[in-house]
Amino acid sequence: MRKILYTLQLILCAMLFQFPADSQELKIGLFNENAIQTFIFTSETGNYQLHFDSISSIQVERGSLLYISLLDSQLSIRDAESRSQLISHARLISTDSSATFSLRPAYPAMDARKYQGNCFFTAGIGRIQAVNEIKLNDYLSAVVAAEGGTSASIEFYKAQAVLCRTFLLAHTTKHATDGFNVCDAVHCQAYYGINNRNPAIREAVIATDNEVAVYADTMLITAAYHSNCGGETQNSENEWLLMLPYLRSVKDSFCLNARNGKWELKIPKTKWLNYLAKNGIKYNQNDSLQSVNFAQLSRKAYYVVDGDSLAFRKIRNDWGLKSSFFSVQADSTGDILLHGKGYGHGIGMCQLGAMNMAQRGYNYKDILKFYFSSITVRKSDEIRSAPFY
Repeated sequence: MRKILYTLQLILCAMLFQFPADSQELKIGLFNENAIQTFIFTSETGNYQLHFDSISSIQVERGSLLYISLLDSQLSIRDAESRSQLISHARLISTDSSATFSLRPAYPAMDARKYQGNCFFTAGIGRIQAVNEIKLNDYLSAVVAAEGGTSASIEFYKAQAVLCRTFLLAHTTKHATDGFNVCDAVHCQAYYGINNRNPAIREAVIATDNEVAVYADTMLITAAYHSNCGGETQNSENEWLLMLPYLRSVKDSFCLNARNGKWELKIPKTKWLNYLAKNGIKYNQNDSLQSVNFAQLSRKAYYVVDGDSLAFRKIRNDWGLKSSFFSVQADSTGDILLHGKGYGHGIGMCQLGAMNMAQRGYNYKDILKFYFSSITVRKSDEIRSAPFY
């Protein structure tokens, strides 16, 4: 297993040489989980140059709108005066560094989002592929806001920034075959465009510039985080079947009084017993219903009834529960009560716990080392030539 991990790390290390500095650009696939067939592009601040096919450039001034639609495997691009052109791709390049644009899917209709940088459009199969070209720190500032909210303190945002940067560094080629680095969906980190609501977020990104979290001095960690652990994070293998030495369960008192610290769900007895039977757990009708009780006072991997077991992660996924940290109790009416704690997979950094730690004076490195065992925070360029062992 160690040999496999080292091989993977060699691959990741090679990717470091391709990782863009802040002065360079990332390419982000926008609305990537939606088959958008019409976009409305608006130049919000500054001007843009439109480049496509045989036309060198057309000025798109501040406030101007463009309608980009998919038509017979090509792009139809039309301005507000209904002048149109059929093309295969379009590039909207900002003429100054402060230029911003908004992008609204018109079909299917979705809310507009505001972005910095440039925007590219390509005709795909049954969809338009939109790509935002943006500077690294501008992207990370938006991701930290989307993933961590906008009302926390700067040391939390520093911890979140290090994790978001670490994740990005490990996944810069995730969508290479699609023509961009990462997309804007949660599995690549949520990215909803510009956020200016809390300047501490940008400050945190700059303050931790180029910093990543590593294990054994060179290995980029799996930068996992979640909303609320319910008082205890869990080992990685409980959820992902892969034991990672830095993702170990820790007791966490910092999130206990935060939102989603506790939750309950009542399930009819028959429905619960039928579910258990479908998953190989046979309930004997002659037994007391109390035999299905299970107290998960600390994190466990399996729910056990009369020697049979079922993974808590499966129950969580099947029922759409907030977490896999819950106890099962038959109440006096014969229904089943799930007494739950926390929100999310429970692995890595508990965001609400980390926010509380930051408010109490812990710095971002303290926070990261509390949730991740035996890690260090290093500059990514320092680990390019670091030895493997």
